[in-house]
Amino acid sequence: MARANHTAPDEAKLAYRALLKRSRDVLVRMRFLAQPIDSHMTPFRRCAGASTQLVWFEQRRNRETAGPIEFTINLDLFVHEMAPEVDRLDPPWGEYQGRARIGRLLDEPGDSWWTLSGEPDLEDLWKRIERILRGPVSEWSEQATTIEGLKALARSPLYTQSFSSNEFVRWAEASTPHQTRSENTESRTDPKTPKRRNPPRDRRYRRDSGTRGNRRW
Repeated sequence: MARANHTAPDEAKLAYRALLKRSRDVLVRMRFLAQPIDSHMTPFRRCAGASTQLVWFEQRRNRETAGPIEFTINLDLFVHEMAPEVDRLDPPWGEYQGRARIGRLLDEPGDSWWTLSGEPDLEDLWKRIERILRGPVSEWSEQATTIEGLKALARSPLYTQSFSSNEFVRWAEASTPHQTRSENTESRTDPKTPKRRNPPRDRRYRRDSGTRGNRRW
């Protein structure tokens, strides 16, 4: 009996794999690359615009033990212009400059971890995960395709409160807003810009006599 229990299917693990497969289907429709399902860490990668985005599911429980599974979702960013020499299609794991847990994207303090015990928990939990993927995660992914969006993300609590994102935050802070103002000033004083002149005097008004300023009405 002990041997049968040891080899019995782990309900929590099976339910978690089912959730990962559903998540993969949603992320693939969001143009993330499909990755092999792993019970401990499953990443999904998307290279679009100015960055490569990594959405990966992290499991807290040891894969060798039975019982409920706790997991969270991480949102990592690789900014192309910060490391142009690195392969943007498949950056090494250590090259991602922005690293964050999904909790602050959901306006929740700290981390957000979910618990999955088995099949009965799957449907309700999946509805919440699906809403998160199609909503906040999709918006995050689209925002990360532009330099302006990346800088806004780097200045947000999602990454400013993550110790692993210091390099990413410094990159955004290095873009000084006063440069934009100076550029606008230069455009106003550009010597190539023709100066505004007073409108020509209407020559229909002529002096009627030698008296200056008299006009014929």
